[in-house]
Amino acid sequence: MSNSAGIKRTLALLHSAGETEFTVPLSCLLPGEVKEFTGPEVTVLEARAAALKGEIFTQIALLLETYFLDGSTGLTEKKTNVINVARLLPDEKIRPGNTVEVDVEATVDRNWLPREEMNQDRQTTMLAGKAKIALKYSAYAEEEVTFLRPAAAEEAAAEAEAIKIETILTHFKELFDLSLPLESEEVLPKAEKFSGCLANQRATVLYNWVKVEGDLVVTAEKENGTAAGDSYVFPVKYFVEVKGAREGMDACVTGQVPFFIREEQDEKQHLLRGLLRLEGRLTGEETLQVAAERGTGSLYHSPHDHFQVEEIVSSGSSQLLIERQIFFRRPVRAIREPVDARVRNLRHEVINNKVIVRGVLHKQLFAVDAHSGTVFLHEVDESFVHFVDVPGARPGMRAQVNAHVEFVKVDISPDKESARQVAIIAFRVRVKRLVKKEKIFKPPHHPQPSPKKEIIYIVRSGDTIWKISRMFGVPMEAIIAANNLKNPDLIFPGQKLIIPK
Repeated sequence: MSNSAGIKRTLALLHSAGETEFTVPLSCLLPGEVKEFTGPEVTVLEARAAALKGEIFTQIALLLETYFLDGSTGLTEKKTNVINVARLLPDEKIRPGNTVEVDVEATVDRNWLPREEMNQDRQTTMLAGKAKIALKYSAYAEEEVTFLRPAAAEEAAAEAEAIKIETILTHFKELFDLSLPLESEEVLPKAEKFSGCLANQRATVLYNWVKVEGDLVVTAEKENGTAAGDSYVFPVKYFVEVKGAREGMDACVTGQVPFFIREEQDEKQHLLRGLLRLEGRLTGEETLQVAAERGTGSLYHSPHDHFQVEEIVSSGSSQLLIERQIFFRRPVRAIREPVDARVRNLRHEVINNKVIVRGVLHKQLFAVDAHSGTVFLHEVDESFVHFVDVPGARPGMRAQVNAHVEFVKVDISPDKESARQVAIIAFRVRVKRLVKKEKIFKPPHHPQPSPKKEIIYIVRSGDTIWKISRMFGVPMEAIIAANNLKNPDLIFPGQKLIIPK
């Protein structure tokens, strides 16, 4: 990782950043005769981005929810739609291989118009409206940069500065075989296929290992891709061997499930077989001397001869306790555990010494009817606002926010029509500021005669006029006179001095 010229580190250098707004048409089909309805609410379920040549491909999954009064039954019902939005954003700096991070916020237009229709001899109501999407993106490229060693920085007649940065140590990936037992009498016969994802994942770095924990959420689907009405949560824990991993490092991990195969053991026992693909990277925080020169062999090339990196300002962590009452549509006798609980629509704002985190805690409760014994889905969305202390944070800085559900518990009340739910969300926040480093002048150790009449020298810690005069072979009196120094013994690091020739 190092040589005599300097210390080489792999960084995620910022290549481009921007923001945009656009509107998308939305629609929601309500069954039956609708007497009243509420304006739909929209939630960002997921936002992904990929780098193309000169463009960014973004894919956003929006959850549209509305409540309506069914005129035929007199009951209040809830309709949910998942809408996928894809956009290409032009940016000439973007290249394939860049990592793109996006922050998306969606708001709906309240002027929704209902239109009654006949669908297969059945009356329905179509709601039509629009949503405004506000999107911010940052594109990064992993590149090698050489930093000066402290001794080399002292020898260089260049402006050196110590900054705290996140360096990328290594990437890792691992495949794990899944064998998940399921019991169901109603849902599985209807399901044609299954999909899975890793939620609430968290990684702990150990000596040469990374421990990955989370909730594997498996959803049963019909042949047309719609949900069969059930999902299952499996708490998982895996260990990935990563040479060089040490306590104090950080790991960022994602999990994907490529496929599932169902094996029937008997009428009630089923086994889901599949693969879990874990991918991640190991990072560490370091304080290094950043100076002008990047050493020979650096992979970084820029016609403007500069690079942009994000300096770590500070970090903070906190937990939020959410304790509320839940009311069911009908009496229940049990809730299937573990509960599928995730944080959605996560947004943040950086203020002085704090980061405001907003989001929605979404829970899918599969409840057992107290009378019939059938299982029905009861969804709960709880908005939250939380403040995380991050000393040194200032408006305009960028924050990385990680939130996962640490604990969730639902206790049914004696009346069986409500329940007390307790959830704990853990937050980890890191605030950064953008640093742009320009290539600056670095004279040779033994200055050679130059056609220039003067040289600008930047004072370093420990410098004196006598040392500077010896370095450049210029009389002390000439340096004092050229800079009009009233007290030659009073110079300070960063001060620019004219060296006459």
